[in-house]
Amino acid sequence: MRTSDEGHHRAVQDVWSKLQAEGLIYKGEYSGWYSITDECFYTDSQVVTVPLSPSSSTLSSLPTQDNLPQSETISLETGSTVELTSETNYMFRLSSFRSLLLEHYSSNPDIVHPPQYYQEVLAMLGQGDSATATELADISISRPRSRLSWGVEVPGDQEQTVYVWFDALLIYLTGAGYPWSPPLCNASQTSPPTESQWPWPADLQVIGKDILKFHAIYFPAILLALSSSSTQRLSPALPKRLLTHAHWTSNQKKMSKSLGNVADPMAFIRARGEEKKAGAYDVDAVRFYLMRVGGRWRDDVDWSEEQLDKHVKEAQSQLGNYFLRITSPKIAARAVKADSTDATHNAGPGHELNTELLAMSRSLPGKVAERMDALEAGEALDEIMQVLKFANRAVTIIAPWSATSPPQLVRETRLVALETLRMVGICMQPYMPGVGQTLLGALGLPIEDVAWEADETKESWEEVQRRWDERVVEGVRLFL
Repeated sequence: MRTSDEGHHRAVQDVWSKLQAEGLIYKGEYSGWYSITDECFYTDSQVVTVPLSPSSSTLSSLPTQDNLPQSETISLETGSTVELTSETNYMFRLSSFRSLLLEHYSSNPDIVHPPQYYQEVLAMLGQGDSATATELADISISRPRSRLSWGVEVPGDQEQTVYVWFDALLIYLTGAGYPWSPPLCNASQTSPPTESQWPWPADLQVIGKDILKFHAIYFPAILLALSSSSTQRLSPALPKRLLTHAHWTSNQKKMSKSLGNVADPMAFIRARGEEKKAGAYDVDAVRFYLMRVGGRWRDDVDWSEEQLDKHVKEAQSQLGNYFLRITSPKIAARAVKADSTDATHNAGPGHELNTELLAMSRSLPGKVAERMDALEAGEALDEIMQVLKFANRAVTIIAPWSATSPPQLVRETRLVALETLRMVGICMQPYMPGVGQTLLGALGLPIEDVAWEADETKESWEEVQRRWDERVVEGVRLFL
């Protein structure tokens, strides 16, 4: 769906008309610092004047002349150049919704994640650290058509265009079918629709930190305003949860087309493949790197081919090599010599490292699910990697390939390792779906043993033995 679609234009004009009918939109003179790059206004407290560097885009755009400007004003939030602008626009009474928004967020601290961005939202509402807290002022939601010729025309005013961000935010409602019609708004309904019948809100919205204000303040305020409309039969609910992430940077600078420093992971994969380098990667490898380094959301992370190589080698070593080691023909042949009927080991593995690894593997799915439910995808991946690191250390110490290792120990080490790989394969699928499916396929298990639900079972040691004792597992390469 695009904001240029006719259906979206109708939705924008419908929202505008309803808010205007409630007196929540008014025309007034607006002055502020406008950023062409960010397409928004900033207040005095949101900008700063800095010395003009020789590489500044502002300086490079000026003709050669004496008395060049020595400074420029930029946004504190994005670093974009701003200019003082005054024009007649339509304003939205954002200030009227401060109390409702503050009550909403104060009562639901988990709505914005990670917590540092929740604190930023409170500061936007005038709460929290006095150094960052700001008052919530009314905002401009249109621009003169002479300055913004494209976009949705303001209903009843051909000289004004609906502001870009106001227009764009409403695409969520348009995508959910707004303006909503029967059966959700059927006039004959005697009871309100259930939550499952509502086309909005989404369970989770994933946004960049630079647009937190738009999604946590402006959009909810618009929804609250729409809910107050006497002509709105279905009141749109506020967003359920916002996962806010920091930025990927390039050479410690925010990526920008104008700077020419945008990193394209897909282009990188294609280039590596065409060059036929030893370090050629597929999508799974890059996904792993992106989530391993950037999956905690809080801080900006710099795209680095060197770091990519480092982290992909980690996955290849901890998972790919471990799988090949434990499925070697030598280990399989020595494990067969063990007496599988030996009752002394029916209660569990005999070696303490195997006992600990099996316990870690069994608890892994629950830990991954807990981290995922908390939106901590990076920490969930770390849980998987910690199990793999312990598994590699355990197999190195036990050395089942060694002639001095008793066959029974070789057998139980193989069984525990294969069960560990089953759990890891299931849990790894959101990160590296191709690798995860290749691993699970190589283990040769029935679908009920490799489905996501299968990792929730707490099986006995006897069941683990029955699964793997007679099964021939041949190692395959998991990575390019």
